[in-house]
Amino acid sequence: MTAPHPSSSDTLAEYGESALIAAITERFSETQPLEVGIGDDGAVFRQAQPIIAVADAMIEGVHFDRRWSPADSVGRKLVAVNVSDIAAMGGMPTYALFTASLPRDLPWTWVLGLLDGVAAEAARHGMTVCGGDVTGSPGPVSLSLSVLGRLVAERPLLRRNARVGESVYVTGSLGGSGLGLTALQTGVPRAELVLSAIAAHRTPMPRLQEGAALAHWSGVGACMDLSDGLAQDAVRLAAASGVRLELDLDLLPPHPGLDLLSAERAVHLMLYGGEDYELLFTGVGLPPCPATRIGEVVAGAGIGWRWGGTSTERREEGGFSHF
Repeated sequence: MTAPHPSSSDTLAEYGESALIAAITERFSETQPLEVGIGDDGAVFRQAQPIIAVADAMIEGVHFDRRWSPADSVGRKLVAVNVSDIAAMGGMPTYALFTASLPRDLPWTWVLGLLDGVAAEAARHGMTVCGGDVTGSPGPVSLSLSVLGRLVAERPLLRRNARVGESVYVTGSLGGSGLGLTALQTGVPRAELVLSAIAAHRTPMPRLQEGAALAHWSGVGACMDLSDGLAQDAVRLAAASGVRLELDLDLLPPHPGLDLLSAERAVHLMLYGGEDYELLFTGVGLPPCPATRIGEVVAGAGIGWRWGGTSTERREEGGFSHF
């Protein structure tokens, strides 16, 4: 049985696996119907249509730092980054499997906060966490979520469908997550000046409604979400479609907090900051959701950058890479 008011000094080892599983069971509700849920060897549910399947992992020291990432925001982000992939394919999330490898000296209150974050974000998107696994870890906190989703239209949105003559668009703003991370790591800018950027880094908002609107849009071409930075992800979309993207640096939509930085630093974060989780898409005509036109699709390969209508070279790193 879990203690009603755990102390901040209590650890996972003092509660054990049974209490951890009980805490999970208490928090994860069945937003989507299940025939068999948590507590058996596997979950059982029925699907009568095509399924989208995605998975993302988050490792302490790579994707988050407990010094400046509260436990609930880590849980929320784990869900959000997976749901963003579902959104980018024109879907809605339905079910998920949650896996956590946790060190035995992890504070019990941190564990509960993590579970609260996963449960709250899953409920926000109408998704049922129906199972998974928990293990001990000799090292950092290691988390993973596998998410299933349903298509909202007949076909999924894909990276490979950009066509010459289409415009290139991006939802929302760019550079906010990178700015928030910089503020948390360095204290510059001061946190109180960029609270929305810090929120964008800790708890990104998947563009589910925008993805659904694009899935029903007759003019849509290719689509993907921006996880590793516009500079790197745009290259991936161009390569998948066998085209070239000509993008205008002066059309990129900056996060408002970037006004505190130099123009060059702001552009750097918009291109390479990563983890914006906006949708990058192409299409013909007026998009069915708020978005900024940032360029066009042309014949060729790779990416071309323009500033004020004139071609310019970018000789910087290509965005986030695990290896």
